[in-house]
Amino acid sequence: MARQVRALADFERQLKKLSKNRYQLLSDYRDFVVNLEASRQQWQRVAGVGDAPLWTARMQDSSSSRGKSGGFRIYFFVTDAVIWLVHIQLRKDGKTVPGWALLRALKLAGLWPSK
Repeated sequence: MARQVRALADFERQLKKLSKNRYQLLSDYRDFVVNLEASRQQWQRVAGVGDAPLWTARMQDSSSSRGKSGGFRIYFFVTDAVIWLVHIQLRKDGKTVPGWALLRALKLAGLWPSK
């Protein structure tokens, strides 16, 4: 059975902000969500989050001519029934999101236990 894909409120705000300058972002996002589980071999574990099932994957930006390498990085949290989209960023920004910031977002959403 395929998992549902849902987004945290912060993710939706980030997506809306990025879509103002990237006219094909929402189309790319829909394709990414449809193919997310099928592309599982391309997922990478997020470092520095302990045993939290946090993963990252690349999403292409059809607005640029660079494909996935010039696209977006999406961070997501995987449970048995749902894949929660946590954060999206441009890959050209170069900096990765620290694991503690992703865990804090999950704790605020009530998806990860506070310790």
